[in-house]
Amino acid sequence: MIKRFGDGRSSVQITGLREGEKLYEELLTAEDNSIPTEYKKIFKAVVENGIKREVIEGFVKDIFEKGNDELVKTLCGFVPCFKQAGGKLEERVLERKEA
Repeated sequence: MIKRFGDGRSSVQITGLREGEKLYEELLTAEDNSIPTEYKKIFKAVVENGIKREVIEGFVKDIFEKGNDELVKTLCGFVPCFKQAGGKLEERVLERKEA
């Protein structure tokens, strides 16, 4: 992106993966599908039973009002296949709430 659209002031320094960093993100679940676009490497998501905007907006407000356990339970409801790994999510939610 920087090579194509940058203004010449930025550069890329490859440092390798950091601990816990992933090579790619799973943006769709096994239940979702994608369809091709005019670009070979870009697909359009076809999501069944997506979350409504109002629900997400309510959750964003809850971040500052509810406790960590309630927030994690809500997230698990949004993404049924979500599995919490060793409390790391709760720690990140707490850090964000304190910031």
